[in-house]
Amino acid sequence: MTGQKEIERQLSIALKKMNLPTLVNTIKYFISKIELDPVVSSSYFGRGKARKDFKIFEKAIEDLSEAIQNNLKIGDYYRECGYSDVEDHYFKRALTDLNKAIQISPEDEDAYYYRGVAKCELGKSKEAIQDLTEAIKLNFDQSVVYFYRGQSYLDCGKYNEAVIDLNKYIKTESRASLNQHAYFLRGLAKSGASDYVGAIPDFTKTLNRDPSRIAHKVFLDYAKFKEKNKNEKFLDNYKLPEMNEKRDKNRVKKLIAKLDK
Repeated sequence: MTGQKEIERQLSIALKKMNLPTLVNTIKYFISKIELDPVVSSSYFGRGKARKDFKIFEKAIEDLSEAIQNNLKIGDYYRECGYSDVEDHYFKRALTDLNKAIQISPEDEDAYYYRGVAKCELGKSKEAIQDLTEAIKLNFDQSVVYFYRGQSYLDCGKYNEAVIDLNKYIKTESRASLNQHAYFLRGLAKSGASDYVGAIPDFTKTLNRDPSRIAHKVFLDYAKFKEKNKNEKFLDNYKLPEMNEKRDKNRVKKLIAKLDK
């Protein structure tokens, strides 16, 4: 049993004995432990994990950083710090801790997953695919890994692979808000693979949920146009509507040009 697993086992036993059913009480418990002995890394780790689960990410990072100072060789500490940074959208900072976590624990599927997400968000799509694939090989068991790998495949222009992964994600993910974005990405991937007939219902689903998405309407029009005019350039025959920001319009134009190659 690794040092971290032993710590988690002991913490689990302690929490069950204390009958602490809520995250608030868990945090209070670890505060009392820290007051008794402020250098015990497991107490900071426990409070940090509880704060992370409670979505108090900045405080979680403080606790986990303190745990690292007291015990530098337990890779899970670095992973949890990296996770909190990913949730707080500090993707570059997350990579530093996740790199350390993987160096210490090279079979930590969660660390590979979080690092893959950070790289995906930073546009490092090829590296993200490698990390997310490694997480899957190590039995990371949440379907969201296919969402991010599908998005990374899409960014790399590997449209068929993107469709396969997004199919897996959509089949198992029940949260509507996440599913809608996955449908949009799958519509883009199908368009890139010249499956315009398949792309149309995906774009339609996202618009039915939120008709105000101007960019999504453009891509629906794109798929409908290309279904009938496969050899023609969409932007030569279509005037883009005004969007909230100029950068949104430029992003749409760039993506359409990429799909139209």
